[in-house]
Amino acid sequence: MLFSPEWHYHMTELVLQYLRDSGQVVQVRADKDEWFDRYDGEAPALVFCDADHFYEPTVKDIEFALRVGAQVICGHDYAPEHSGTMQAVDDHGGYRALKGSVWVLSAPERFQTRAVIEPTLNSVTSVDPPIHSPFTG
Repeated sequence: MLFSPEWHYHMTELVLQYLRDSGQVVQVRADKDEWFDRYDGEAPALVFCDADHFYEPTVKDIEFALRVGAQVICGHDYAPEHSGTMQAVDDHGGYRALKGSVWVLSAPERFQTRAVIEPTLNSVTSVDPPIHSPFTG
């Protein structure tokens, strides 16, 4: 079942509300390719790739994250039924960690922790700089 961009945006808005309210996440609604081309902000703490499961778009997502100096590059759907995602991740060094189909890219120089996570659910103490997330809409 595919969800509309509007549904996806509002679900993300709900999930990230506490981070948005505290200024730790900026949710952006924009065409992804245009946003990638014009982004000139600080290096994001995290880029999560889950918009497209084909090789070329996943490569573009990963290369954007590398270009802007994202500290953590991760995503979803590293699984045989999404061979494009698997190949794109593998072509960029493979995964550092894999839980189910959620992957973290192997790029050790990118993994300098800037977020302090307390051992309680949903208690992020600090994230600097804010996490930016493009959404196609």
